[in-house]
Amino acid sequence: MNREEELQNLVDKLKKIKEESGATYEQLARAIGVSTFTLPRWFSRGMYNPNTSSIKLVTNFISDYERSEKEGRSDTFFPMV
Repeated sequence: MNREEELQNLVDKLKKIKEESGATYEQLARAIGVSTFTLPRWFSRGMYNPNTSSIKLVTNFISDYERSEKEGRSDTFFPMV
């Protein structure tokens, strides 16, 4: 898998989490640690030339979310807005 495909895979996972959880862009952005303007851009255009820290934030978030889901506590994962 090349870098572009890996980045698209991260965006696809975020979209799935947002859809399944019912989280807003703001809730998801806060949980990840990125700007609320960043997520809609990623969802519409993909992650083009993201910095290393953004990729790390997203991968850590996805990992933490998936772990909480396995533990049955994903319904309380997002901060209240």
